[in-house]
Amino acid sequence: MSVTKAEIDQISEIVERLISLLGVDILMRVSANLEGVNINLTGKDSAMMIGYHGDNLSSFSYVLSLIVQRKLDKRISLNVDVDNYLAKKSFKIEKIVKEAIKNIKKTGNPEELRGLSAYERKIAHQIVSKEGLESESVGEGSERRLVIKKTKADKI
Repeated sequence: MSVTKAEIDQISEIVERLISLLGVDILMRVSANLEGVNINLTGKDSAMMIGYHGDNLSSFSYVLSLIVQRKLDKRISLNVDVDNYLAKKSFKIEKIVKEAIKNIKKTGNPEELRGLSAYERKIAHQIVSKEGLESESVGEGSERRLVIKKTKADKI
């Protein structure tokens, strides 16, 4: 997906407006890559932007995505991070998932990971896929969990 300079400028304006409406002391850096647009936020109010377990960041990202999609009449993948919070979280998730994968390869038994956010499950699915195993999210709401297992071909 390619993003034009004009679209990046529009997204930057939208982010600036949202930050202004929130009344937070935050600086932003917006850049495009092959997958979409990265929006990195940093500043005195970073903790408030992140919120408890990243809830505020998740909400901000969701609202921003809706506004951008409506204004640009185009779905653009936005990666919003505050002080590398999500990058650090991804690193932790990777360690947990790789440990589970190691156990699965050793025992052959499926592993369940509980308490992961949608973002964390997405990261986990990507890691599992690269390792040649299967993963699926099961359950609803706060009981949602990720099950990692060998592929059907591996079981034969």
